[in-house]
Amino acid sequence: EPVTKGAYVAFCPPQRDVFDWAAARGYIHPGNCPGGYGQLLKRVHAVAGDTVLIDRSGITVNGELLANSAPIHTDAYGAALPQYWLNAVLGESEFLLLSDLNPHSFDARYFGVIERAQIVHVVRPVFTFNLQKECLP
Repeated sequence: EPVTKGAYVAFCPPQRDVFDWAAARGYIHPGNCPGGYGQLLKRVHAVAGDTVLIDRSGITVNGELLANSAPIHTDAYGAALPQYWLNAVLGESEFLLLSDLNPHSFDARYFGVIERAQIVHVVRPVFTFNLQKECLP
């Protein structure tokens, strides 16, 4: 199935230092992907031909700043998070994957773009929900 903007995909993280670090910190679970990583599930926010800027203010795709995309500098335990900067037009097999719902997600803000070869399959959500904490007066 083609990987399109807005689709959810499962992917095997490539064997890179940032994913070794993420696995050691427990951000990703062990699994059957190369390197012993488990698959990650993210939404596609940019595809070939899209202009992507990743900087301290967040991720901008074709001039539009994405919601909840500002990088965080430390995790909940105070450990420094990797910072990834990019200013490029995505190539034919490159995809920008991140969560637009969770500002604390380990995603493109920290590891950059993913190659098509890493994507295992497109995922179709059957049931979704959004937990929001309501404030009482």
